[in-house]
Amino acid sequence: MISPTLSAERRALRILFFVDDPDDDLRPGMFATIGLGTDLRESILVPADSVTEDANGTSANLAIELSGDDFDQLLKLANQTVDLLRQIPGNQDVSIEQEGPQPQIVITPDRERCARYDIRIEAVMQLINMAIRGEPLGMVAEGERRFGIVARLDERWRRSPQAIGQLAIYTEEGVPVPLSQVASIEVVDGQTIIARQDGRRRVTVRCDIVGRDQGGFVAEAQRHFAAAVELPPGYNVLWLGMFENLDRAYRHFSLLIPLTVAIIFVSMIAAFGSIRAACVLMMPVPFAVAAGAFALYLRGMHLNVSTGVGFATLFGIAMTDAVLMFKGVTSYRLEGLAIDDAIIKGRLDRLRPGLMTTLSSIFGLLPASLATDLGSDVQRPLATVIVWGLAGSTVFTLLITPLIYRIFLPPLPHDGRSMSD
Repeated sequence: MISPTLSAERRALRILFFVDDPDDDLRPGMFATIGLGTDLRESILVPADSVTEDANGTSANLAIELSGDDFDQLLKLANQTVDLLRQIPGNQDVSIEQEGPQPQIVITPDRERCARYDIRIEAVMQLINMAIRGEPLGMVAEGERRFGIVARLDERWRRSPQAIGQLAIYTEEGVPVPLSQVASIEVVDGQTIIARQDGRRRVTVRCDIVGRDQGGFVAEAQRHFAAAVELPPGYNVLWLGMFENLDRAYRHFSLLIPLTVAIIFVSMIAAFGSIRAACVLMMPVPFAVAAGAFALYLRGMHLNVSTGVGFATLFGIAMTDAVLMFKGVTSYRLEGLAIDDAIIKGRLDRLRPGLMTTLSSIFGLLPASLATDLGSDVQRPLATVIVWGLAGSTVFTLLITPLIYRIFLPPLPHDGRSMSD
């Protein structure tokens, strides 16, 4: 403990050394407080997922942001929103993001009394800052390390409003006056955090979503909110959260998936020279999509970004076996075999390579579709769509595609029919 010579105004003072490394040895006589050189009651908020929060404005699945001028009115609206969300199936951890009111000591200088005792307002504020918050005095060097020195009153002089009121503040003539004589000291409940955005006060209600699709939950929550909560004039509501990723992905996939199918269809026409041939080769795709969607239903999964990527990937992979069968049948037809014999022989001849290609993909992704470890929430839906979709398309290609080929009967490459037939 360092006890320098202080004036009468600072007899209760002690010096606190704030150090960065708790393992460092202190010189004899040092009093160490591990922490930051600010009020030890100050709270530090660490985002659970800073990347998600930077992208969506919040790390929660759903965040309802209420903004306005009156903080009490915002809290009232937020409490109504919390009660509303808790009635919707699939909610979890519904809460208001801001902390609740906390007891605070409010010290308000009285200008008339200060003028009566000839005490400057600046002197009152300096005493309060030094006594409660702490006042930086300098630095202490320890080799190459530097430690800040902060001075503030001992705990017994600031533990209650009565103790703070007994602090002496000196007039211009050096006469001590209790702080309670020139300032009002009271304990009130106040907000520890007041968030603002665009110059307006903001309160955020958070909610995670489990056991159902995020889009359906948000749509139901918006309907209930519009029916049950009436926003006063000048107050706004904004819906944020991870569900926005699904909305953005829906817009992207609504363009990407039709474009992918169109490109594949045109490629099949260019490769085999016939629209009928392209139609035969595209037949396994709808069956693969149905099988993947049925698998999601059986496993209790919902449509999300991961499943969208899985379906887009499935479109190209599902046609592999059909292309092998088509080329085998076409080659035997070119050799002069009857159509029925060519279909049977071509299907059997290309059965092994088709199954090897499909089964290698299925068994390669099967562990991912059954995974339950960390990160599996992303890979499991994607792998489920591809595994079950490939299994469905394989069954379709084995049993149904030869029949469709027989019905459509695509022309041979050397046939005199038009390429666009």
